[in-house]
Amino acid sequence: MSGNIVVGYTATDAGADAVALGARLAAASGSSIDLVVVLPGEDRSVITPPDAGYDRYLRAPAAESLGAAAEGIPDGVTHRTHVRYGDSFAEGLVTAAEELGASHIVVGAANGGLRGRHRLGTVATELLHSANVPVVLAPEGSRRVDAPSGVTRITAAIGTRP
Repeated sequence: MSGNIVVGYTATDAGADAVALGARLAAASGSSIDLVVVLPGEDRSVITPPDAGYDRYLRAPAAESLGAAAEGIPDGVTHRTHVRYGDSFAEGLVTAAEELGASHIVVGAANGGLRGRHRLGTVATELLHSANVPVVLAPEGSRRVDAPSGVTRITAAIGTRP
């Protein structure tokens, strides 16, 4: 599992869970992390104006939150941050994973899950049905697990289609 890992980030507890688990996986496998936030693409609805000033308005806080999230990654783990655009968060992550040659994508669980478990939200569901690399779901509360404890358990599900 070496190479690089795309971690889908949002400035939420689920995003922090994804970063924490991604960092543990990267440390355990000798991988690097590409921390990615996806903003609405150019084909966004008419309520969101296609304006360069508005894009800068969205991009600046996204880049800032990525920087804050990256501070939580242990020193021994190489990482880069990326602000991407996409029709959906999942589509943007799949495209980033393809472009960056990622071995897998890590995302957090949907809100409302039990600690130590995951709950499929719309992004995870879309990723599980469309990604051409494995998708890792960070259980609720992953951000609270001490990094030195590493990865203690992995549950895998494999579909039947090619």
